[in-house]
Amino acid sequence: MAVLIDINIIIGFLKEDTLIVEKIREYIKNKIPIFTSTISIYEIYTGIVANLYLKGGRPSKVPELLAAYDKFLLKCGILNFTRESAEKAADIYAQSQGKGITIKEKDCQIAGIALAHGITEVYTQDIQDFSRIFDIVGLKYIG
Repeated sequence: MAVLIDINIIIGFLKEDTLIVEKIREYIKNKIPIFTSTISIYEIYTGIVANLYLKGGRPSKVPELLAAYDKFLLKCGILNFTRESAEKAADIYAQSQGKGITIKEKDCQIAGIALAHGITEVYTQDIQDFSRIFDIVGLKYIG
């Protein structure tokens, strides 16, 4: 078993959300491999740099948060958005559109990455999109 960690969980971890920190520690203690995706890395860096530095007017927080994030990444494997994951993501997106439901493209991409790398579970707080993804391809989620 391995788990892909979604961006909202990483943000919670960086904000020291007790439940999220405990769950991540539980994975590590039980030697359950944890991964994140290049999509989430992009989103985190964009959020930290753009929101804090450019919009938030708190550039002094950027190095501190980037250092904490880099420390978190040492605990994770990083999975790339490959051709196979792109095809799986596109299939999820197309199936959702065919059913008349909307799933955010980035969540389809994250699910595609998980499936392409044989990961069967995503730790996320985005229950709405990942419950729809579960209905389409059976990718489990915990939140």
